[in-house]
Amino acid sequence: MAHIIELKLTETKSTKIIIGKNFRKYLFSYIRKVQPTQALYITDALLYPFLQKNIRKGSENVFRLPVGESEKNFANFEKLLRFFYEKNIDKKSLIIAFGGGMVSDITGFAASVYYRGVPIIYIPTTLLSQVDAAIGGKNTVNFQGSKNIIGTVYLPKLILIDPTLLSSLPKKEFASGIAEIIKCAAGFDKKLFALLEKMTDDHKGLLELIDRAVEIKIKFVETDFYELRKKRWLLNLGHSLGHALESQYQLGLSHGEAVSIGLLFSLYISFLKGNIQKEEFDYVINIFRKYGLPPQVKFSLSETMQKMRYDKKSFHDGINFILIKNLGKSYICFMQFEEIQSWLEKFQLFYYSL
Repeated sequence: MAHIIELKLTETKSTKIIIGKNFRKYLFSYIRKVQPTQALYITDALLYPFLQKNIRKGSENVFRLPVGESEKNFANFEKLLRFFYEKNIDKKSLIIAFGGGMVSDITGFAASVYYRGVPIIYIPTTLLSQVDAAIGGKNTVNFQGSKNIIGTVYLPKLILIDPTLLSSLPKKEFASGIAEIIKCAAGFDKKLFALLEKMTDDHKGLLELIDRAVEIKIKFVETDFYELRKKRWLLNLGHSLGHALESQYQLGLSHGEAVSIGLLFSLYISFLKGNIQKEEFDYVINIFRKYGLPPQVKFSLSETMQKMRYDKKSFHDGINFILIKNLGKSYICFMQFEEIQSWLEKFQLFYYSL
């Protein structure tokens, strides 16, 4: 039985989120209901064969993006817009983004600006995109080697979250999504830790984790859609350092892996500030280890600090950093870059010793 959640901003601006098996049933039901002038599918090269097999659409109706976060750039954004133009889409056409966060980010951005907005739906195929990237209406591309610098806020009409799409997900990609769920537990709902502890190797209990993570994100999005009240900023927990590491492509980190290091950094500072106890800090580290997180990489302090200066929560002299008040609660703490660098120097010694 599917679980239906609605992200509702106004009577006319909302997203229906359906969490359940058999995305095709819900997809074709929606298409029959809205009867678009045409339906175009955007996916990546790896997912293209699966999409063709399950949707049975000719290649002329499908746009294939290259694979990888580094491909979320203006060159591919322009190619997408050209595809829309060549297909002569109108405001009653339907764009369907089938893939992970990279696919939904760049496709959502293109759909939001073409004719100032054409309808789009997301079918996220990774755990990370199901619990985070596809939820909330943020669409973006990377710019000048920095993450998510340019984009829009534009809601899809529908999000279809099918956990069966995760069955063949590589361990690295699955852990990437788990990192965002651990973020939710540490920053917003410590009850999630018990669910993370209980989940078995065959992913029994995953659906409950997805449900709860989606509900948490929706709560923040509905109360502060445009981040005017700063409440939605809290979702950036672990992301200031995480994005700085992820954008150093030579490190080979997925988004979630980079965020897990960033989250550990925030927990480390919070522990040294006395906000959380050592046993709590160690407990979260053990949860990380259960899922093979965080990965061990050597990163440059100077390059990482340079990347953080372009963080979307940064100002000319520092960043609105997200720290842990106590497990399950987070807060905004403005830190100057010199202070962040001092903390990061200490953190490197701790992190490399794990």
